[in-house]
Amino acid sequence: MPSGDEIHRSGTGPLSWAKELREIFEGGKPCELLLKGIRLVDILNLEVSEIPLAIHRGWIIAHEELRAREVFEARGLFATPGFVDSHIHVEST
Repeated sequence: MPSGDEIHRSGTGPLSWAKELREIFEGGKPCELLLKGIRLVDILNLEVSEIPLAIHRGWIIAHEELRAREVFEARGLFATPGFVDSHIHVEST
């Protein structure tokens, strides 16, 4: 989802973002970028999967093939979403 600053500058809010995503998933509007065949590294489950990633406004919105304005063949490349800050806090009382 766009940041609060982006929402205020563009004059759009969370509802318009949701409507935009709905249009994309219904096929009425393309997402900005589709990365085909990228290897997704899931560090929590220790798995690597070759999948498509749909990206819109800088956010990963799906791991499925959606209609896109730009398609990039990403075979051999890796994506590690959450890798930078993948941790948990264990609280004890």
